[in-house]
Amino acid sequence: MKNIERIANVALAGLTFAPLILKVDPNLNVILTACLTVFVGCYRSVKPTPPSETMSNEHAMRFPLVGSAMLLSLFLLFKFLSKDLVNAVLTCYFFVLGIVALSATLLPAIKRFLPKHWNEDVIIWRFPYIRCMYSLPFLFRAYMCSLWF
Repeated sequence: MKNIERIANVALAGLTFAPLILKVDPNLNVILTACLTVFVGCYRSVKPTPPSETMSNEHAMRFPLVGSAMLLSLFLLFKFLSKDLVNAVLTCYFFVLGIVALSATLLPAIKRFLPKHWNEDVIIWRFPYIRCMYSLPFLFRAYMCSLWF
């Protein structure tokens, strides 16, 4: 870890724990935390070799369509589902993303304190597998009924 990145990480830790000790303006804390987080992310993403992949014209033309579809789906979710349900799902989603981002940020700093096999073993994610394709319509109907009632 380079010195600049270490200083930025210490500043982030200081901004995190400063409101526990002294009175800090929340707006200033949010702005400084966001700026330092972006700085650390940008600093860590710079590699000495040039990037190997670039965006093709097809992907660049597809981006506005995908973005519009996402905004339309979010609008439809808020229109037809309960605001509390959509907010709960989005809160859970961003909570999980925040935990993953925080662990990825802290891992380089605490890697030397972890057991050796934790650093070397690859994590394999396993998700439930639906064995029968006939159960998919049942799951869809059960979900729709739960929304209806």
